[in-house]
Amino acid sequence: MKDYLLIEKKIINVLKEHKVVVYQNESYVVKKVAKPRPSKGECKTDVYILLEGEKGKRIEIKLSVKKKNSSEFLENKITQKRAKTIFGEKYQEIIEITTSLIKNKFVESPLIYTKRTGNVEEGSVTMGWRFEVVNKERKLSIPLQMSEKDIINCFYKGTNLEEDKRNAKVEGNIIINSGVASHIIVCNEEDIKDYTDVLSNMISLDVYKPEKLYLAFISNNYRTKKDKIDGSRALAVYVEWQLINGELTYNLVFNNPLTYTGRYLTTKLKQDLNKSKLDLDHIKLSNKVLKVTI
Repeated sequence: MKDYLLIEKKIINVLKEHKVVVYQNESYVVKKVAKPRPSKGECKTDVYILLEGEKGKRIEIKLSVKKKNSSEFLENKITQKRAKTIFGEKYQEIIEITTSLIKNKFVESPLIYTKRTGNVEEGSVTMGWRFEVVNKERKLSIPLQMSEKDIINCFYKGTNLEEDKRNAKVEGNIIINSGVASHIIVCNEEDIKDYTDVLSNMISLDVYKPEKLYLAFISNNYRTKKDKIDGSRALAVYVEWQLINGELTYNLVFNNPLTYTGRYLTTKLKQDLNKSKLDLDHIKLSNKVLKVTI
């Protein structure tokens, strides 16, 4: 995030240094250059640029900034509302079909960690998997099944963002569609030395060919030793933990995406264990899961 802020600041500064710039062989006055600000969250435009030429001709450039060779989240913190915006009314069906294509990967994933594995702490219990849209293939991921046009509109331009993010504030004033990007530039901070490095290297999103995107699934774990859950994100696939005759069992649930959060499921599991007066520490570290239903 810090790298992106430095690039955005550099772009704003090199444009502000010039009262007049040349763009497509015409001279323009730089009337406005700033970062759009929704009331919360982020829009797709990172730098808003307004140029004014002869006879009042205006060019509005809404620039999305991407870092070279970076691994990025194109969309994270996906809720039911956001998934509905991305995939339409049948978002649950689409997510279910997608996860079913890699069902075996979920089945083969560990759910109880008796020792630290990678970034997952010892004593962690998986409650399910949230999902993100990313530009690099991950261990648990699948290519995004969308047309290039829909990918551009949704993840690059942001034409289907909420109204507040489409109509963001620029220098304190709301500008209609200022948060909907029109151009993209892929660069690092050191690539920007002058305003020409911006205006000559940006590409209209109407002709930009997007990179391959993936739906990546990230485990949401209850860290029992610290009594903490990895956030409260909605889960695309969740684990239905149950106590049956004193034995801890589970189902993997694929057909109800984004209904429950890891926090909710953790609370439920702890309540069930407390009611049964069973030793949570003994069960969670026993690595003895007796039943799997798919």
